Amino acid sequence: MISVAMATYNGAEFLREQLETIAAQTLLPTELVITDDASSDDTVMIIRRFAEASPFPVRLYQNPVRLGFRANFMKAIVKCSSQLIALCDQDDVWSPRKLQTMLTTFSDPEVLLSFHEAWLIDATGARLNLAMILPLENKSSPLSLWPLRNPYGFSMMFRRNLLIVSDLWVKSADNLKTDIPMAHDQWFFFLASTLGTIEYIPEPLAGYRQHGSNTYGIERPPVNLRGRIVRWLNVRSNEYKSFAVAAKVRASNLEDGLSCMDADWQIRALQAITRYHNLSRHCGWRAEVYSGGLFHRLDYWIRLVSDGAYGNSTRWTFGRKAAMVDLLCLIAPRWLLNMISRFEPQGLQNHTFTPTTMTE
Repeated sequence: MISVAMATYNGAEFLREQLETIAAQTLLPTELVITDDASSDDTVMIIRRFAEASPFPVRLYQNPVRLGFRANFMKAIVKCSSQLIALCDQDDVWSPRKLQTMLTTFSDPEVLLSFHEAWLIDATGARLNLAMILPLENKSSPLSLWPLRNPYGFSMMFRRNLLIVSDLWVKSADNLKTDIPMAHDQWFFFLASTLGTIEYIPEPLAGYRQHGSNTYGIERPPVNLRGRIVRWLNVRSNEYKSFAVAAKVRASNLEDGLSCMDADWQIRALQAITRYHNLSRHCGWRAEVYSGGLFHRLDYWIRLVSDGAYGNSTRWTFGRKAAMVDLLCLIAPRWLLNMISRFEPQGLQNHTFTPTTMTE
């Protein structure tokens, strides 16, 4: 019933342990599909040795040239044959009950994707603390979540019917790097949260390993006051421009996919298209609140207030607290904001989800 999709690249150091935890599942997968992105270490050899004794089929595909982690993961996912697909990194540790626990969430036909909490672990596998990936209520109905944030892929399982619009992935835009397609987890969470229900499992079902070679890892906010201010300003002055583009592209993706969807999905997609266009407009306006002269910024703040962008009735808005924060920034001396913003923090784009400050 479940395919496990894994993308590998020079992962020999931790791969064997991850494979062993998949083989130790109380509910074994139907298959393990691995796409290797032209590894130059012992990754392929480890996979082949594991496949010889694996209690389930292992299908390995080797890329002759590197695709990058986004396209490599999408390739693995598309090649899965089961109705449920679990995403798997090459360097984590799974709880033995992970697949069996996640399977129970799909007894509800409305659930298109579920994800779970995880432990942060170090390179040796020792637990550090809870990852706090994206704590939510047990179930989130379609279009009920802040749309520009998602949990990490290793924690996800989703229905294969989301692949019906997989050809459109190449036209997508990452939330923060809009000139490239979304990461695989961002893409499927976008589709699932638009078209169906998301279920959150608060039980930690994996160890999310933090080490020096992570493609993506957990970023903790700065603890000192200046660091927090710098991060906060950078988020608003730069990232909202990216969010405006990303939201508009999401609307376009849904428009292009309408013909592939059934009637229920079309209704939800049409609602989402309108919301994403509104969100794009609001993100663009909020970016202007942090650029230009006082009257220019005030004009856009008033537009946001008048258009309901600071309301609290839906998670698609910024919230009333955000309105006050933006107003305080408006009346702050511009020289002070410019001086602080010159010290731009590094690593803000090292996320698969949007920083928590986005929702205020």
